[in-house]
Amino acid sequence: MKTRIYLTLLFLAGAFLLASAAYAMLSISGTYALRVPAAPPPPPEGGQVSARLATDELLNGYRDYLDLSWVEEGDLRVAFTSNMRFMNFRVVTLGYDDGLYVSGEVIVQKELFPGRPIVVTWPEQGDVPHRGISFVDENDETRYFVLETAGDGFLLVEFNN
Repeated sequence: MKTRIYLTLLFLAGAFLLASAAYAMLSISGTYALRVPAAPPPPPEGGQVSARLATDELLNGYRDYLDLSWVEEGDLRVAFTSNMRFMNFRVVTLGYDDGLYVSGEVIVQKELFPGRPIVVTWPEQGDVPHRGISFVDENDETRYFVLETAGDGFLLVEFNN
């Protein structure tokens, strides 16, 4: 009788150890599966120009070469950045006559480089857009965009000149 009790206890202990090991193996393989890194997002197609509010935090990394002495306190400052080099970057004034058109130039910059924003002041004048940008893209086409405010940021909307 004692032998039967010992064998039963030994069997239960073995079953418990086997179940614990199986649970640990399942947990380890599950944890390993969760640690597999996700695939990186694909790079953007072509070049992109973006407009952001030129806050002091954004511009701190560029103080070595940016001269902002011409900017008055309280002016709305917009920083244009890009992920590749664009030629003939211009800030333009816009007119409206059955559609937007470029009526003049405010700033002409030979190139817009990645990591080197162009900062401009941006007067706000009502609901009709009055300024925009243009540049020559990687396909040697001149593209035109109007800058619109969108919540807390900006939106560049392309138009045909």
